[in-house]
Amino acid sequence: TDPVANVSINVVVTNKFANVANTYPVTAPKGMPIFGVLNQLQDSNQLNFTYSISKSYGIFLESVNGLAGSTENKTYWELLSKRERKTTRLNVGIGCYQPERNENFIMNFTTWA
Repeated sequence: TDPVANVSINVVVTNKFANVANTYPVTAPKGMPIFGVLNQLQDSNQLNFTYSISKSYGIFLESVNGLAGSTENKTYWELLSKRERKTTRLNVGIGCYQPERNENFIMNFTTWA
């Protein structure tokens, strides 16, 4: 494989309430949506995630490693990108977002309350 065609990223799972972070280093083809990257990690038994598909909005992340967001508890998985010390909230979901080389893709369990 052409190394230029691959990107090395870290998938980071954080939990605002438990103050924990797990990092999963992964190499994926350049241009692969993060959904494919998460499936790679799940297929290698490193990470577990579930999702639903909305006809209007596409793939929606529901749970990571057994922890699901809850409307009742006002919790959800916030999607963030950290590159060169700058963290930004993503405005697209896991079906569309394409991570870049040396990026930290962060799934942060948090609240909107």
